[in-house]
Amino acid sequence: MGNSSSRQIEKPLIPSPPLQTHGTYADHPGSAWDSQSNILDLPEELLMKILLMLNPQEIESVTPVCRKFRRLGSDWSIWKKFAQAHQVPIHSSSQSRQEVRDFLQLRMSNAISIFPLKQRMVERLRKPISLPFAELVFKVLIIHSRFKLLQLHRVGIPIPKLEKIKKTSNLFLAFASLEQNLNEHLPTLLDKMQRGKKVTLKNCQSFLPPEIEYYENLTELVLEKCELYALPRSIGKLTSLTSLSLRKNQLDVFPECLGNLTRLKKLFLTNNRISSLPESASKLTDLEILDLGFNGPKLSLEGISFGKIKSIDLFGNRLRSISESFFELRTLRELGLGKNLLSFLPQSIQVLTALRVLDLSENKLRKLPPPFLFPALEKLFLGKNRLTELPESMSTMTSLRRLNLSENQLTSLPDFSELTKLTTLNVAKNPVAFSPDLSNCSELTELNFEDCDLCDLSDSFNEHRNLKILNLSHNQLPSLSPYLGSISLEKLLLNDNHLFSLPESIFACSSLVELMVKYNRILSIPDEIDSLSSLSSLDIGHNRLIFLPESLYHLTKLKSLGLKENELTEISSSIGKLTALQILDIGDNLLTSLPSTIKNLTRLEHVYLAKNRLSSLPESGALRKITRLVLDENAFESFPEEITNLLSLKELALKQNRIKSLPDSIRKLSFLERLDLSENQLKELPPAIGELSSLFLFFLANNPLVALPPTFVRLSKLCQLDLRDNQLSELPQWPSKLVPLESLDLSNNDLDVIPLGFEFLQRLTWVSFKVNNVKMFPDRLCRLTSLTTLDLTENHLESLPKNFGDLVKLSTLILWKNTLKELPKSIGRLSSLTILEVGYNNLETLPNSLTQLPRLTILSLCENQIHSLPDTIGNLGRLEEMNLRNNCLTQLPESIASLPALTSLQLEGNPFPRVPEVLNKISEHVFVSYSIRHSLTPKEKFERLLQMIELSTDIFDEFYTPGVTMKRRNSV
Repeated sequence: MGNSSSRQIEKPLIPSPPLQTHGTYADHPGSAWDSQSNILDLPEELLMKILLMLNPQEIESVTPVCRKFRRLGSDWSIWKKFAQAHQVPIHSSSQSRQEVRDFLQLRMSNAISIFPLKQRMVERLRKPISLPFAELVFKVLIIHSRFKLLQLHRVGIPIPKLEKIKKTSNLFLAFASLEQNLNEHLPTLLDKMQRGKKVTLKNCQSFLPPEIEYYENLTELVLEKCELYALPRSIGKLTSLTSLSLRKNQLDVFPECLGNLTRLKKLFLTNNRISSLPESASKLTDLEILDLGFNGPKLSLEGISFGKIKSIDLFGNRLRSISESFFELRTLRELGLGKNLLSFLPQSIQVLTALRVLDLSENKLRKLPPPFLFPALEKLFLGKNRLTELPESMSTMTSLRRLNLSENQLTSLPDFSELTKLTTLNVAKNPVAFSPDLSNCSELTELNFEDCDLCDLSDSFNEHRNLKILNLSHNQLPSLSPYLGSISLEKLLLNDNHLFSLPESIFACSSLVELMVKYNRILSIPDEIDSLSSLSSLDIGHNRLIFLPESLYHLTKLKSLGLKENELTEISSSIGKLTALQILDIGDNLLTSLPSTIKNLTRLEHVYLAKNRLSSLPESGALRKITRLVLDENAFESFPEEITNLLSLKELALKQNRIKSLPDSIRKLSFLERLDLSENQLKELPPAIGELSSLFLFFLANNPLVALPPTFVRLSKLCQLDLRDNQLSELPQWPSKLVPLESLDLSNNDLDVIPLGFEFLQRLTWVSFKVNNVKMFPDRLCRLTSLTTLDLTENHLESLPKNFGDLVKLSTLILWKNTLKELPKSIGRLSSLTILEVGYNNLETLPNSLTQLPRLTILSLCENQIHSLPDTIGNLGRLEEMNLRNNCLTQLPESIASLPALTSLQLEGNPFPRVPEVLNKISEHVFVSYSIRHSLTPKEKFERLLQMIELSTDIFDEFYTPGVTMKRRNSV
């Protein structure tokens, strides 16, 4: 923590959104849907989508109005109308019609999806949808009794009347979040399916009604993520149940009532807090699959016996040992012990001779108990342990098909030549330094020797006729086996080796689909590259290529081509032949231009051209599918107009160029979601910027912007906005309509005030006004109750509003370098605050309420004028770091010694007359720095120094005696 700058705050990483994630469906352009609307007001494209899914018999049961819309579904003029409303250019052709349908389907994919499935209608209602809209959908769809499966997904509305559903045999409710509503309607739903077989409730945050006991035909019950702390005893009467899932609940004991479910074959209890199984669990005599993953280190199966158990999963419980009685389950075929803390295995594990699958990955095993022989074992996972050797008996486990030994400390391997059934072997990240003899393993299809310090390969590779995937990345191979060409390889990874050229044996691999040779020293690509005619993915980035051979452009099946970080100065016009290309990465080269034929690559979706010397782009032609274009760090002085023709573009990066202005035609990029124009020379933005209605992330940092256009208010989906390092002196009253905004950076501008409207940004979680001229923090901003991070470093704040404590979710507060004289008493209400930095202010006192912050871990009050600390400072039970440098403290409260989590206490630069006695009571594990500072004469200072080094004051007299040599003084 420096003296002159505050702690760097990490910005939230906001994921790329789906096409529609905010608001209700009523927010779609052109929709006039409201609570007073009738069925005619339902968005036509959605209603048509619904009705087009109904078969002729079903359509007869809907209202005449719906039948009218059904007939309109084949009218081309209707589709044209929809396309024009969404600004999609189309022509009256079957191909264009399909494009429009695909487009509409994409636009609505997050609102509703309805589709037939084996003569059953499946309904899914997904947030966000309004109540009237949902009711209408049900009126349209639930008007007959043919539904076999009723599926409601993310229903945030009351469930409509479902009296006409009579034959539903499966019920699926997900993310309902309707405690009262669900509890009210679930018995009704279940009553309609008394012959039903399956009920699924996910994320319903509810309880199961006791009436469930009457549905004796239920065979499968799923209650996942429902916040269940217990189950009703009546569930024990569901004696027909064969499968029960209680994943991700809050159960801390195994429900006793489950012991009555004697037909149960599958029981899933993952992600609960169960510590043991009761004796009644042994009644589950037919149980075959038991999943107890992620319950906790106290989990015990002591004394439990399941006569037919075949699979037990104890993954992720942090278990340190396994009870001996556990290994009496002789019928076990699958055992999952991964992600625990096992450092050894008991010898008795050998009795599980029926095991087919054994997972011991992610433990702390250093060795395996000899003889470690499981004759029937087919899959063995030992990755991420600390094994230094393997027992030789493993070479006789001839049933093995999959073996994972990755991320251990193995320097040698047993003889695997007899493992003739082995299909997958993973030895990655072990220092074995040589490849084993696998000549008899003719069934091998996947082999991973990544990061094994290999310098050479065994000649046995010519025996692996069935090998499909070979990973040799991160080794020291200067070449490959000449026999490689005799293998039917489909995927070959050679990244980060010592290759100076592509080995000739590769070109005989005619089945190769994916070839990765990044991070080598390759100078050129041989002309024989075109022999790899099946290649669809080639990455030869991070090498030393100067040119590309013409034969490369004969690989017409290429979908992905990576040439990043080479020394290419040009790309041949023949690249236009790679018409299947979807991903092209030529970033970090020396290109000054691109060939015009690039417009022929009509399937291109992602293009990376960053770190070149491009100043212009060729005509885009028919490049209508590009969704991501990266042009960072080039030489553009103006915004390339060709980009505005890429109508499908979702992400555009032009960071660190010299662009001075944006064209009005940028409005055509209506699907753009991410736009990075940081580090350019933009002084203003055109009004057309407000028409980027899909924009989600907008980066404008480090430009000379002096103002924002009023049309900025139209960016109604903006979630993250970066305007740091500009020259903004004022902001329009635009934020009031940018409701979705979550992250806002206005650091290093010239703002004097925070404008009206900010208080309406109720989703705002991260905001920085660092290094501005703000003199007042308005009390209206304390309505931002979602705010978690606030940085006001280097402003001119003299006080904070009294209601500052209303920011109850605030976790990080940075107030460095202001002129604050006090903190408001309400700061004690910031119960989520973990970091508080108020260094370099004019504070003289601290409110007692400051010690009421239960989660505070870092407190910095350096460079103030504080004379004393609250006596209750010891109440900060989670405080780890406290910086009190350069204040006016002369003593410390006794309670400072009772801070249990404290690791660092900085006190230097305070005028303590002597070392505070309370410091002797502080734990020796706490780093304490302090100094003694008060007015002393030069002689007193020197006497104190001599006392500290246990020297006599006589030396002082000698030091100041005239005639004492400089040499003597230096020695003193």
